[in-house]
Amino acid sequence: MPSAGGAPYSYSRMVEVINASSAESGVSVVVKKQCADGTYMPADDADLKTADFDMKLSQCINAVKDLPRDRKLAFSREMRDAGNVAYANGDHGEAVQLYAQAMAGLDQSGDEGMRDEARRTIALPILTNMAASFLEIRRPRQALDLCDQALGIDGGCVKAHLRRGKALLDLDRYAESRASFDAALGAAKTPAETRDAEVYRRKVGEVGRRVREETKAYKSRLQGSFADKAGAGLYGDKPRRRRRTDGQVDEVLAECFDDATGAAPASTAPAARRPAKLDAEQKRLLNDALILLWMFLCFVVVGAYVAYGEALARHVTETYLHDDDVYADPFAEAGEDTTDYSAYLKRARNVGSE
Repeated sequence: MPSAGGAPYSYSRMVEVINASSAESGVSVVVKKQCADGTYMPADDADLKTADFDMKLSQCINAVKDLPRDRKLAFSREMRDAGNVAYANGDHGEAVQLYAQAMAGLDQSGDEGMRDEARRTIALPILTNMAASFLEIRRPRQALDLCDQALGIDGGCVKAHLRRGKALLDLDRYAESRASFDAALGAAKTPAETRDAEVYRRKVGEVGRRVREETKAYKSRLQGSFADKAGAGLYGDKPRRRRRTDGQVDEVLAECFDDATGAAPASTAPAARRPAKLDAEQKRLLNDALILLWMFLCFVVVGAYVAYGEALARHVTETYLHDDDVYADPFAEAGEDTTDYSAYLKRARNVGSE
């Protein structure tokens, strides 16, 4: 739909018109876009261009959808030729838009033969040319998608293989890029196509070698940045723990094992820093020593309980049995011998029975 000035409507054009008409009042319009997380942020020029392109493509589809098939094909060829001119002039953004309009006007009606002819004669060149334009504006992912669509129409399309290889090369996917150039070399039918495929195959090899060299140099610089001139490393100024020498370790182990076994453990040489395993005799001596230690601990515990019991009995005897005022002994008053415990107990039972 054209505007009052004759130019087609677009988002950027509408914003310009609104801002121009409201300049005197100080009001301006800011277009925002919705992000994936649901938030909004101001749209930049690239966002407005994308919105304008979508609107233009929608207008193009609506304009040609009711045209007869021959008119649609003519429109597609016209847009394709205009895109080729824009590409030759270096206006790759305009070329992409014209190629997209050419694809939008492509008629898919008719029988299978007619559709296949339209895809091969019109859609295939448009897809490969649009991929070339995307490569020029540094958008290899879009170019890769278009090349895959082109190869879906004709798996032996040399241009599609070549431009797919270029897109993969720009994406640093070197193995896949080389495979695409190999496929292009296998499908080449002219000396020019063969030459192009070989040139890009060599380019992939050169890029791969350069990447390996740069990676190696980067690793070397990274290692050097973490080491000083003396080679002390990143933590060269950090105090280090003193480590025992092998001889000192042998002495410490000998002190620990001599009392139990009578022999020092094996030497902690650099090749075998761990002490040698105990043989059968050493194990037997160690078990005997542990048993003796356990028995000693048992005697200590039992002796402690016995001593505690004796002390408790002495305390009870001295405190309760010899207090004449509180616990008077009736048998002592009768003149009986209280040292005879059997007579004492017998007399106590008789008294209790009475």
